[in-house]
Amino acid sequence: TTTRAIARTAAGKLWNSPRRARRRPTIDDYRSTMIIQTPKTKRVHLVPVSFFEDVAEGKRKITDLDDWESITEIIITEWLRSRKDAQ
Repeated sequence: TTTRAIARTAAGKLWNSPRRARRRPTIDDYRSTMIIQTPKTKRVHLVPVSFFEDVAEGKRKITDLDDWESITEIIITEWLRSRKDAQ
């Protein structure tokens, strides 16, 4: 079987290609991105972690995201779950 590489890019594209698995990594391969799928709409969002850092610093608003209400619900749910698992 061919090993498939999955990488997140700064442009928010997800690729899954055996041919690209052999290419040299670029800086975009190392930028942190969160992949969030909203349960109601089943839409997949690729959001840079830097966006959430900007929200925390007051530089941006969470409402700048599509489906921000669902995304916020998912983030809070996961955060609470991780706190529970850590105890």
